[in-house]
Amino acid sequence: MGAYVLAGELAARPDHTAAFTACEAALRGFVRGNQDYAATGGAALLPRTADELARRNEALTSPVPDRAITTTVELPDYPGAR
Repeated sequence: MGAYVLAGELAARPDHTAAFTACEAALRGFVRGNQDYAATGGAALLPRTADELARRNEALTSPVPDRAITTTVELPDYPGAR
């Protein structure tokens, strides 16, 4: 996904620094959401006790997670990207 956006922005702009800025802006919300999750909930993936392990395993097998990781991003439609 990141490579697609970066390639599209580089193709759309003659200045690579502008392309990098546009790529960062396009992906910032998605990246921030996942970074925030890792900072607050990611530690649960590495349990330190048997109770934490049991809670982690229950959460991983539950059909509805307690907190969803940011999994969607609106990808730009770049000309010639097909």
